[in-house]
Amino acid sequence: MTVSVPTEVPELMYPSIEAATDTLEEKAVSCPEDWASLTEDRAMQTEFLIHFSASFNITLSLARSGAKAHQLMRWRTTELSFVRQYNDIHSEWKSKLITSAMTRAVGYLSPCDPRNPTTSGYREDATGTPIYEGADSRLTLRMLEAHFPEVYSQQLTLNPGGGAIPIDIPADATGEEAADAYALVVGQR
Repeated sequence: MTVSVPTEVPELMYPSIEAATDTLEEKAVSCPEDWASLTEDRAMQTEFLIHFSASFNITLSLARSGAKAHQLMRWRTTELSFVRQYNDIHSEWKSKLITSAMTRAVGYLSPCDPRNPTTSGYREDATGTPIYEGADSRLTLRMLEAHFPEVYSQQLTLNPGGGAIPIDIPADATGEEAADAYALVVGQR
C-alpha cells in the first residue's frame, strides 16, 4: 500500500483557482443539473475535510467521504474555499507533527510512583535526573524530512561563497549526531 504525504496547495495558485471557482459557479447557476452536482460535490468536500482533519490520511478520507482521487485533484485546482480549508488543516497537522516529533525525539516523562515520591515528581535515575522514555530519533528524522525537506534532509548544505558543501548524515544518526556533523563542517566546533 502506498501512502502519499499530503502537500499544501501553493498560494500563488489562488488567483487561477479563484477564476476556476467563479467559472464553475457561473455554469452551475445556468443549469439545474450542474447546480445539483455542485451542491453534492460541496457536501462531499465537507465530509472529506472532516475526515482529513481527524486523520490527515488522504486515502482514508477519500474512502470515508465516498470521494475519488480525481475529485480531490479537481477540488484542489477549482475550489478556492476547499483549498483554503485543506491548507489550514495541513498547517494545523504540521504544527502537531512538530510537537509530536519533539516529544518523540526527547521522549516523555513518566510520573513517579506515589509510594516512592521524587524531587521532580517524575521517575528519576540515581543522580536525580528525570528519566525520559520512548525516544525514537530515526522516526523523528523521517517525519521531519517528509514534511520539512527544506530544513531536515539527509544531506544538509551550506552556501557561504556560492559553492555547496555536502554534509553526509547517516540514516540512523540521532539529532545530536546530525547537529555535530553540521557544526563540524560549518566550523562551530
